[in-house]
Amino acid sequence: MHFKTMGWNMFGNPFTSPVPWNDNNVKVIYNGEERTIGQATGASNWVKSVWRWNPDTQADEPIDPNTGQSLNAWEGFWINTGVADLTLVVQP
Repeated sequence: MHFKTMGWNMFGNPFTSPVPWNDNNVKVIYNGEERTIGQATGASNWVKSVWRWNPDTQADEPIDPNTGQSLNAWEGFWINTGVADLTLVVQP
């Protein structure tokens, strides 16, 4: 998924099964350089935060890399990018 603008963008999991939100399954590419989602949300600030809506609690909740969370099938998410022209590569 490619995000042309810096700031808040939406994306979804198009796969029929959950995708773990971790360094093995999610990579980020910016300006020709590839990093894991953990590296991209760290000091580089390429990805500031990722959020989902939790219908059980009726509230937004953050998705943190490498904490055992997954992108559920067909679910939508908000991503706050610190740079423009960022590509998110999600491996099912």
